[in-house]
Amino acid sequence: MHVTPTLTRAAAAVAAVAGLSLAAAPQAAAVTSATIESCESGASQFYCFASATDIVGTATVRWYLNGTLYTALNDKWFTGLRPCRVTGYNVRVVVTDAVAQKEDSYFIPCNSGPWP
Repeated sequence: MHVTPTLTRAAAAVAAVAGLSLAAAPQAAAVTSATIESCESGASQFYCFASATDIVGTATVRWYLNGTLYTALNDKWFTGLRPCRVTGYNVRVVVTDAVAQKEDSYFIPCNSGPWP
């Protein structure tokens, strides 16, 4: 008879500790921002780079130029040097993590002259 109350108290203590551990676990946040940090143009080329905050798990990065997905840049944070063939590009970056999606956009005029 004495064993049962002892086991019950021990089980309650384990459950309480487990409950505290679960209650203390933070909720998964989501990507809270996607930002085009910089875009520059010169010599009829351009580049952009992006960043994001609070990513959960692995993120995908998608770049759009004038509304068209540029698949060569999938999952890249930096575009590298790209040719400017028009007067400018509406550049949009979309970052998606396990929980959410955020985006940012910027218009980069194509500069045929020297780099700024």
